[in-house]
Amino acid sequence: MAWRLAAVGLLGCGRIGIDPVVHDATGKADAPVVDATADAPGSIAGVYTLDQMIDYTCAAGLVTIGVTTFTFAVGGTSLTVTSNDAGAPQQPCTMPGTVTYPMFDVTCTLAGSCNETYELSGMMTGAKSWSGTFTATYTGTCLNCTMQSDPRTGTKP
Repeated sequence: MAWRLAAVGLLGCGRIGIDPVVHDATGKADAPVVDATADAPGSIAGVYTLDQMIDYTCAAGLVTIGVTTFTFAVGGTSLTVTSNDAGAPQQPCTMPGTVTYPMFDVTCTLAGSCNETYELSGMMTGAKSWSGTFTATYTGTCLNCTMQSDPRTGTKP
């Protein structure tokens, strides 16, 4: 394997890096190996509008979810996701987790006689978009609350 020094543009900034280039038996260079971490995880921070509202009510209205946006806050490999749900308590709760670009996974639990666990997992599909699954799980005395698992996409301006 041969190595070459390359300058790679990243959001208008130059970045110097070493990109591996594989050569076949004839000496012809294959395409360079793509570094999936080239897009800094911090760039995923922001407010994402969902393609479809998350709208679910159960337990005679004690659990009410109405989410149209998620806010991603990043610190290193830590990711915290909050929703624009105005309920008290906010449902889903603030979901901490990790990001290993381009994948992310966050989860939280509201403990009580009915434990409400919320998870958002997925992957970045572009500089301003993600695709994933929002899952709500209820355990304990939860009346008529049942697991919900819905695919969603989010985009930011």
